[in-house]
Amino acid sequence: MLRVRGMCIIGLSDTIGGLVKSVEESIFSDIEKDKKVVYIGLRLNNDNDIEEIINNFGVPYDTFYSFNEDKNNMIILTGLSFPITRVSVIKDIVESAKDKVLETVNNSKTNKIEDRLDWDIKIVNEEEADVDFEEIFKRY
Repeated sequence: MLRVRGMCIIGLSDTIGGLVKSVEESIFSDIEKDKKVVYIGLRLNNDNDIEEIINNFGVPYDTFYSFNEDKNNMIILTGLSFPITRVSVIKDIVESAKDKVLETVNNSKTNKIEDRLDWDIKIVNEEEADVDFEEIFKRY
């Protein structure tokens, strides 16, 4: 079930309607509305009517059921279509920021100080300088 190609999403709720809502309001990328799903896995309590799930997510190739006495139901949808709509939104955001990003990259590569300051300052190495200690002591 997990090895199938495509997107996967898991939901948890105490009702079948809550399962649908948990998948649709997931923090992850929205699923495509094309109703393409390869596998549905369900862990159900006494509510066995999955018509709402089929109507919202599509008819799967196969469905795996598990029944329990917990109050929680769980759903896993695998083999969903890739989130093309979400990727397109991200692409549009990146495209709209393209000029700003290129400008930032170019600004980081250029040197804003184009003219050098040349004030004829001579730097003297300490090794080359003749040090007159008597001259230094006379100053203090």
